[in-house]
Amino acid sequence: MKPEPKNLHILLITEHQNASESVISNGLIMAEIFNANIIWVQVCFKNENHLPEPHTTEQNGIKITPLYISHKNLHTVFDIAENNNAIMTIMAVDKAKPNLNAPRKVLKLARKSRIPFLLVQNKTPYPSQFKNIVLPVDFLQQTKEKALWASYFHRFNESIIHAITTPYKDEYYRMHSKNNLKFIQRMYHNLDVEYQTLEIAGANLKLDQAAIDYAAKIDAALVVIMTTLDYNIDDMIMGPPELKLIQNQHQIPVLCLNQRNDIYVLCS
Repeated sequence: MKPEPKNLHILLITEHQNASESVISNGLIMAEIFNANIIWVQVCFKNENHLPEPHTTEQNGIKITPLYISHKNLHTVFDIAENNNAIMTIMAVDKAKPNLNAPRKVLKLARKSRIPFLLVQNKTPYPSQFKNIVLPVDFLQQTKEKALWASYFHRFNESIIHAITTPYKDEYYRMHSKNNLKFIQRMYHNLDVEYQTLEIAGANLKLDQAAIDYAAKIDAALVVIMTTLDYNIDDMIMGPPELKLIQNQHQIPVLCLNQRNDIYVLCS
């Protein structure tokens, strides 16, 4: 089931003249899944006073509109997303491109977003991978928002959602994790979402990493996670847990949702 035709967009952010092929490939697949067009923000680090004129092109029925901005105006991407009804931003994580795509810089930008950020590496996807989406089900209340976003892939692409749990040693965590799974099962039953559940022993506080490992095992397209809301001293020095996740060795893309009250919800 595709969304009703409307002015939805996928927002791509790359360096001008140094674009990530993976960002573009993922963007085209997402645009196809969600019946959207593409806004391609190209960030310029040179000749900022002479930005190119944008010209819309089309590929497989998807309109691709480039926008050229100075790196000094990177903060404007949130207004661009809001003004163009963007449902998702896609950006690369690449240490070889430190100006824009250094992992810490990308995560810093993503944490300010109302819409999900799909963070990819260099591995080029193929459409059939998007038939499998991995959802780690932990003890956080925001897991329900993750589950809703994962469900969109079944709704619009008939994807199977793989809900991953772990038997937490801590009773409080274990109880809330079980409650989250029960809620998701009820929601998916009501929405007629096809899903599978898998319990992975010993994951505990590394459930997101276990989900990424499982995604690599079944050749899934992406893993849905929540970013850290409040950084402690270790997060500020070493980076939050998701900093390692977005650089995972399998190069599995990570769909990052922020813990906020106005998170974007895709309407029918």
